Amino acid sequence: MAFSLLVVLAQLAFIPAPTPSQGESLAPQAKAQLTLSMAVAQARSASPRRRASSLTAEGAREAVQFAGRLPNPLFELRSENWTASDRPGVPDTDVFAVATQPIELGGKRAIRRQLAAADSEPAMTALRSLETELALDTARVYIRA
Repeated sequence: MAFSLLVVLAQLAFIPAPTPSQGESLAPQAKAQLTLSMAVAQARSASPRRRASSLTAEGAREAVQFAGRLPNPLFELRSENWTASDRPGVPDTDVFAVATQPIELGGKRAIRRQLAAADSEPAMTALRSLETELALDTARVYIRA
């Protein structure tokens, strides 16, 4: 990982400065310089590990919102007394439509929400830890460069 950060820093450090055209003078500050904060921002935005950790934390936050939803209702359509059409003495076909809504008892919904919230905190902590690690690694490589 340190090698890839060193490559990014080297690429950013050697951005060619603009050349003066006819009649223009090259200002002393026209040379592109890479500051430590720019390097850390670049490392954070280019890191696939940070992106994965960020998506994991975002998913855990969204899971808290969806954990408290009610279970889906059920819809069932049944029929019986199917017979051949050449048997006139058999009763007609019966059709039943049934809709049900499950009801959770015993505080299951609250427990589901608590579990989702408990999973969200470690994901956010892991993201903050990874960001700190990236900043420290970038600072080490920046100082070496």
